[in-house]
Amino acid sequence: MNPLPGTADILFLEVDVVDPSGFSDVLQVRGLQIAEHRILRVEAPGCSTGSGSS
Repeated sequence: MNPLPGTADILFLEVDVVDPSGFSDVLQVRGLQIAEHRILRVEAPGCSTGSGSS
């Protein structure tokens, strides 16, 4: 586990990978807060594991 500095401004992104046959060009992202954690949640037909930039 990677420790986070106490003063870090952290935002988590959770991607729930759903049926890829349901492809859409629109993503609905929900923002919520659980305790002190800020979270963005989205359902998508796929998820890249890299940033894609060089």
